[in-house]
Amino acid sequence: MRLFHFLSITLTFTLSVGVSSFALAQTSTCASTDVHEEALANSTEYQRSFFALQDAIETMRQNRDQSSNVNEVLTVPVVVHIMHTGVAIGTRENITEEQVLSAIEGLNEDFRKVAGTNGDGLGVDVEVEFCLAARTPEGEPTNGIIRVDASSVTNYYEQGIKSGNIGEGADETELKSFSVWPRAEYLNIWVVSEIDDNEAGGGTQGFAYFPFDDVRDGITILYNAFGKVGNLKTYTDLNRTITHEVGHSLGLYHTFYNTNSTTQCNNETNCETQGDQVCDTPATTANSLCSGSTNCPDAQVENYMDYTDENCRNTFTQGQADRMRTTLSTSRASLLESLGCTPVAEIDLAAVSFKNPGIKQCTPEVEPELEIQNLGTLTVYNFEVLLTIDDNTPIRVMFTDSIQPGTSIIVTLPSISVPYGPHSLEAYVTLESGELDGWNANDVVSHAFEVEESDFWTIAVSPDVFAGETTWALVDSNNVTIMSGGPYENNTSAPYIQSGCVSVGCYELTVYDSAGDGMQFGGSYSLLSANGEVLAEGSDTYGDHFGYEEVSQVCALPLQLDGCDDLNGNNICDNVEVYGCQESSACNYNPESNISDDNCTYAENGYDCEGNCIEDLDGDGICDMNEILGCTDYIACDYNPEATDQGKCTYALENYDCEGNCIEDQDSDGICDQYEIVGCTDSSACNFDSEATDQGDCTYAEENFDCDGNSTVDSIDLIENDTFTIYPNPYSNENGKLFIKTTSSEIIHLRIVGTDGRLVWEGDGTPYTDGTQLFIINESISPGTYIAHLGSLNPFSAIPLMIR
Repeated sequence: MRLFHFLSITLTFTLSVGVSSFALAQTSTCASTDVHEEALANSTEYQRSFFALQDAIETMRQNRDQSSNVNEVLTVPVVVHIMHTGVAIGTRENITEEQVLSAIEGLNEDFRKVAGTNGDGLGVDVEVEFCLAARTPEGEPTNGIIRVDASSVTNYYEQGIKSGNIGEGADETELKSFSVWPRAEYLNIWVVSEIDDNEAGGGTQGFAYFPFDDVRDGITILYNAFGKVGNLKTYTDLNRTITHEVGHSLGLYHTFYNTNSTTQCNNETNCETQGDQVCDTPATTANSLCSGSTNCPDAQVENYMDYTDENCRNTFTQGQADRMRTTLSTSRASLLESLGCTPVAEIDLAAVSFKNPGIKQCTPEVEPELEIQNLGTLTVYNFEVLLTIDDNTPIRVMFTDSIQPGTSIIVTLPSISVPYGPHSLEAYVTLESGELDGWNANDVVSHAFEVEESDFWTIAVSPDVFAGETTWALVDSNNVTIMSGGPYENNTSAPYIQSGCVSVGCYELTVYDSAGDGMQFGGSYSLLSANGEVLAEGSDTYGDHFGYEEVSQVCALPLQLDGCDDLNGNNICDNVEVYGCQESSACNYNPESNISDDNCTYAENGYDCEGNCIEDLDGDGICDMNEILGCTDYIACDYNPEATDQGKCTYALENYDCEGNCIEDQDSDGICDQYEIVGCTDSSACNFDSEATDQGDCTYAEENFDCDGNSTVDSIDLIENDTFTIYPNPYSNENGKLFIKTTSSEIIHLRIVGTDGRLVWEGDGTPYTDGTQLFIINESISPGTYIAHLGSLNPFSAIPLMIR
């Protein structure tokens, strides 16, 4: 920490180099080999599974030459069980969601050899990816992170988990049975507080098994060796431990497996059955350093399955990739059929929990904090929270934050006023305007808390330039940590301030310095009560310091603290009340409002709040919904003065108006002047013109002549009403006489015509008696049927006549 410590650090580092081989022999950072060999010796199920995997790998080797170099990317669902001891989220082993996400991200970077990341090394892309589970075995949404207080499991609180049946701590089967998901559908990862009572420090950082049907199957890892951010050790913050252990879970040995000497490196004769049984990983003993001499000349210190520092491990070989993919497609094939990575709904916001207040609250004023998680596949940009306090009228709060799929945010709700005593909070999360998402069962979360008479403490720590050595903890009489802080960033002296409610009772405040020289380069700290009383303080000077730790005994008294004003009794502190329209579809919507003023204004139908059309495809300034289709040509017969979009037009015929009347018709006969025809309109005239519309000159036949100049005197005009009778009928040639009795007074001209139209006889009648005319036929007519025409060829003047 100090300048005079540099020599000590250098000497220690040099010593570690000199004894690295000895250290590796004494302490293993991975217990996978140990648990593998113990299970292989004692578990029939493990033996059966192990030999089945060996057979599958051998088959893969025999078919390797026939396989393609391009593989389908395989995806493995992961569930992370955080086995904590009752500490708050973000404290020790109860790591944050951010730390878990960073671990899965780093794991994918290593397995996919992602360019520009720590995984972009010398090896190959394994083409295997990992996702946090998106649905539970019961088909409900999840983020794939399960938090379990396992402090009740025997020995876990004191020693952590035991590695297999050979270490110290809680029984592995008992602890994992406390929280496990079906191994056929999920790769279980247990994040633990300790392994073999190592206090989460050196020694075993994790272990895993080859596939077998047992609750133990999965990966066990220390919390401070899992992830790239969060509660990590400086030598495990590149996430290589989980990459290493997943390699074991997918069938990989250590690169130095069963190779304990240089002689064995040089004498390996069958790479498929000796060492790690992968032919493109050179034979090697265990390595600890990234550079310098190695026991075996071809050692691949960059391999993930070695023991070198994290900053140089970046490689899986093709042979290792083939072996892992074979394990996945055979012994762990069910993982590839799992729906664990498939979200239940596209849009799914979950109300996770209240981060504030805690179970106890010392002030009658609370600023609730709510964690909301997006368990769907789509980003959510706007949402609402209905906050109910003690079954009172809900408070509606709108948020415009965006939440990416698989992530969560903590939103701060308006400060509320609550009296001393027990209370309840309920948060109901919806989409914008109260719209429900795709899964409603996780939209509501409740929380009970109590406002009690207690103290409110504030601790301010101003570390010296070596702030990374400073930590502190406030614990109660049961040694439960109430508040803690540090280590801090070096060369930053600004005070770090932390406040919180403290129940009535006595506590112990301990300030630590890992280097043992206190904060002698200008550091200080203080602990104040709610009424400003200094409960503990310390300030070091050079040469005068507290050493490794300084302990203060402090007690909290029952106090009633002032809260906020709530004059209208709506549970919202008056100073944070914001009245306004809470309907997002309104023009005067106020997203900051937490109280509705019942005064929302809306745009006219089809228009936005600025008066612009929402839809106006032709850009004429008239909304599509208000467009009127019609004829816009004012000279058309169907012209519509209200039409906005041109439709079909109809027009009058030439020379007519739209009602069908002539535009010009001087004689008012209904025929346009342009279409008048002058001609004879008398049908009895010889020049009668049936198409004539205006009367012209007519010409007539002379009397007793037709229009063709033929005489009409030998014909009679028979009127349709005249009657006549011909006899005898049949007529006999021997008789020679034919009579016609008629009511007409005119002389009848008779024509006898054959059925073929041939005229056989004609002549005029002679009055015989009153109403009877005689016809003398002096020639013989061939017997047959004939037609007698009386004066014309009109049908009514024709009478059938039989002659024999």
